[in-house]
Amino acid sequence: MFGIADFDWSDSDYLTFTPYTQRPLKYDYWSLLWHGIVVPIPDLKYTHLLIGGNDDNAQSIILGSENTDIVILLRYDRYDPVAFNKDWYLNGEFPQLDVTHMGLLERAYSFTPEDIDCSSEDPASQLVIIASQVAKHLLVLDGESRVHKSVGDAKGILLQTDLGDLTETSYTATEHSQGNNIVSITYRAKHSSGLAEFGLLVSQNALNSQSSPDWLKELDGYLRLWDIDGLKSLAKRQGWKVSDNRPGLTEEQLEKALADPKVQELIDKYSEE
Repeated sequence: MFGIADFDWSDSDYLTFTPYTQRPLKYDYWSLLWHGIVVPIPDLKYTHLLIGGNDDNAQSIILGSENTDIVILLRYDRYDPVAFNKDWYLNGEFPQLDVTHMGLLERAYSFTPEDIDCSSEDPASQLVIIASQVAKHLLVLDGESRVHKSVGDAKGILLQTDLGDLTETSYTATEHSQGNNIVSITYRAKHSSGLAEFGLLVSQNALNSQSSPDWLKELDGYLRLWDIDGLKSLAKRQGWKVSDNRPGLTEEQLEKALADPKVQELIDKYSEE
């Protein structure tokens, strides 16, 4: 087993859940649904649409405002449970553990590296804590971060990070009807825009939003059907710049990610016995 001394933990690895208070919003807003999650859309002029994902099981769309004061990324992915197979660890001494993606995230922000106990009589539970802390190390961006449990009907996780002149707020939850399928909504907003707090409203069904304009109603409908041709047609009629980028992660991109020193360090540390 590994202890705290086996890895160079950073301050962000000690991030845990805190409550938040919603601050007043500068802009009016509308709302749409993304796989059952209510998404607030600020009342702005939008000019960019990027369509991504491989198929119905991996979808993504980016909506960008004029002058990119805010960029909204909607993603949907199918995940299998993370299986900690007994044959992988200590010659089969651990029982097999199945942990969902959201279960791993929940543990990531419920524990810190201080909770890793090498002398524990339950090494299987410690393995899950270690995995969750490694996941957190990869997920939390460099910058001042805060993590909250959402207060909406869909119980998600909100991670907000200050990135220079930007604030990124990411919401992650499990889709209601599909078990372990993951829905995520990310906002990147300029501090000067007054839009940084919109991400904290995700999933709140009591949104006091305005009646949506026709283009947003169309967008909502095409997203529910994942109608790529409809999305492109809407973008053309709106005069938006549209990009279709759906091949997914290429082998070259994957190799580049695996060559990242930070990722390689993690692989080396936790592949040892």
